Amino acid sequence: MKVCTAVDETSGEEWQGCVGSFTKLWDEDDIEYDPQTTAAVVCVEKGARDELRNLLAEAGIPQQQIATWDY
Repeated sequence: MKVCTAVDETSGEEWQGCVGSFTKLWDEDDIEYDPQTTAAVVCVEKGARDELRNLLAEAGIPQQQIATWDY
């Protein structure tokens, strides 16, 4: 299992994870995965949910393997 934590910005606070959007993290991280056995659990701003779902759908990850909640 690979867990990637990311925030849009740190507001000057110390942060050990990635900084930037989920899309940026997905593009920059050389993730090897099998779409049929990969799941995504993401907390995302309501306005970015569709973009996130489209990105994961393009990667072949089935909708039932994607869990999101808004903040």
